[in-house]
Amino acid sequence: IEVPSPYCTYDSRSNTAVSDAEIFIMGDNFNIKGVGYVFEAGRSQMEIRSEVKVTFKNLNMKPSQPPQPPTEVNP
Repeated sequence: IEVPSPYCTYDSRSNTAVSDAEIFIMGDNFNIKGVGYVFEAGRSQMEIRSEVKVTFKNLNMKPSQPPQPPTEVNP
């Protein structure tokens, strides 16, 4: 996974990076973009604070079908 960001402040004591900048994360089958984040390296956890958009690619998923009304059976 790549996590480029133009700016962040890193605190080596808490092993945490914080930024108000845009972030764009690129994985093999997904992209995540947003604005502002906190990354806690010791916990391997990232919180993206606003304008978050997740895009999945090449999942071979079928579109959902609307529910069908029940079929009536006449005796």
